[in-house]
Amino acid sequence: MMNINSIIIKSIIDSLNAEEQRLLDEWLKTESNKRMYNNIRSHFYDSGSYLFNTSDEDVDKAWAKIGKRADSERKPGKWVSMIRHTWRVAAAVVAFIIIGGGMMWYEDYTRTTPPVLSEDITGAIRESVKADKADILLATDKTADIPSRHVIKPQPISKEQIVEYQLDAEEVERILESKMIETQRAKESWVQLDDGTMVHLGNNSRIIYPERFPKASLFGASSPREVIVEGEAYFMVAHDASRQFIVHTRMGDIIDYGTEFYVSTKSNSTRVALVSGKIGVKSATTQERILQPGQEASIAAGGSLSVAQSDIDRYVAWNTGKYAFHEATVRKLISIVSMWYGREVQYDESLAERTVSGVLYKYADIRQTLESLSLALGVEGKCFNVRNTKK
Repeated sequence: MMNINSIIIKSIIDSLNAEEQRLLDEWLKTESNKRMYNNIRSHFYDSGSYLFNTSDEDVDKAWAKIGKRADSERKPGKWVSMIRHTWRVAAAVVAFIIIGGGMMWYEDYTRTTPPVLSEDITGAIRESVKADKADILLATDKTADIPSRHVIKPQPISKEQIVEYQLDAEEVERILESKMIETQRAKESWVQLDDGTMVHLGNNSRIIYPERFPKASLFGASSPREVIVEGEAYFMVAHDASRQFIVHTRMGDIIDYGTEFYVSTKSNSTRVALVSGKIGVKSATTQERILQPGQEASIAAGGSLSVAQSDIDRYVAWNTGKYAFHEATVRKLISIVSMWYGREVQYDESLAERTVSGVLYKYADIRQTLESLSLALGVEGKCFNVRNTKK
């Protein structure tokens, strides 16, 4: 049976059940108990203490700190004084715990955790810069080790450059202070944003981003981290629960929930492939759709949005610059090569389901890559034909 200490405390905060109320009423039939109860209740409200845990264990511990129960009839002054002091101390302790716990929660909630770059990623950065296929911009001073010709110099933007995207007035004002990085046909870029997010920008692409994202707010909603993308990009987003990360495109928005994903706005549509984590995708005419890893969303020019399963290997390979495979079909390998180089590769359909194992390297010449594939297949002659750039 619950002890009377717990019943008294629970009655003060009006949390008694029917059985507990019956036990309290029975106990209060004694005049001395009634006077003790009234004194406790009176001094409790005087102290202004209303927050505490009412579980039996915690209540018993709290009462134990008071010491042995005194006889309220023989030592009423001492008992009342102890009750008043105990509740005030308890209030201070509870306030400290609440504030301290709140600060710990807030620190954790607003903590920004940059993505951990794998050796494949760091290797791709080194190889692409070494092959003169990419430039780089890091938020730290690590660019000191990179030749100056490969260090990106962001450009200012104008309002005219962002009015075509689906932005409201507040978003426009925030983004107007941003910078722009734009790649050329033969070059990619690796861009590290203020929060540690790493963006791999494809050729013929651009990203508009702020040099400093808005800080988290203790009061009210924090402003989101927002960028604009045109072309294609692979995002490795820094986790920050307090600030959304939003990618704006002409066709719609991608809302990140801590993840890796690929975005392409080429071919008059927006395609988004989720590699890991979770993202939301929406257009001007649709509600947000949540994607799971291995899914790809497509937003058409009219705003319609569709979601389907996708082979994400080609997106990971595009980002890392290397594709190791075992018994992969020619059809799949050609789709990866076409995506890497932005070229349409024609081939004999009789080869489509032939399989081969090995490693492809993105920064090799496309003709060398296709010649290696021909040798692996054991075919002679010109079985692959590279057409003009399609992107």
